[in-house]
Amino acid sequence: MRQGGIDARVVALYSWPKYLPELALRRSLDLIATLYEEIDESPSSVLCTTYDDIKKTKEEGQVAFIIGMEGAEPLGSDIQLLHIFYTLGVRVLGLTHSLRTYHADGAFLSPRRTGQVGGLTYDGLNFLEQAQAMGILIDVSHLNDPSCWDVLKFTKAPIIASHSNCRVLLDIQGISPMTRLEL
Repeated sequence: MRQGGIDARVVALYSWPKYLPELALRRSLDLIATLYEEIDESPSSVLCTTYDDIKKTKEEGQVAFIIGMEGAEPLGSDIQLLHIFYTLGVRVLGLTHSLRTYHADGAFLSPRRTGQVGGLTYDGLNFLEQAQAMGILIDVSHLNDPSCWDVLKFTKAPIIASHSNCRVLLDIQGISPMTRLEL
């Protein structure tokens, strides 16, 4: 990371489909525990939860790590879990990872047969508002269009699109996953 000039990195908590829904919470807690162990073993790495932490880490020649949740699937509809993950260091939240969840509809990675596509749910709007009130940055990557527009409509704080493509350059709707990997 240093050779590449990377001073800070978001470490994504992601629950593979095989962990959904029952084991997603456990898997996310295990990933955070592993990150804590790795940071403890590496004096040049720091878990950062504020902008000032990141600035200080850079000034001291260390590498900043920020915990992001790539999909709120581990939280289910339990908003209290959002508070727990905030306490553990989560500062970036994607409401879904390309799935239809308690929170929102995602942009599926490959075409799927579904009912009517929707945006943020009642729970999703509550999670958005709570997360932003706590200082968690919302990431719209992996949301479908209606969900993304809902976030833009209801947001009260800055948001990011950390790893989304520009549809004008590449519209992946209808492209098979294998073709996307080759691109």
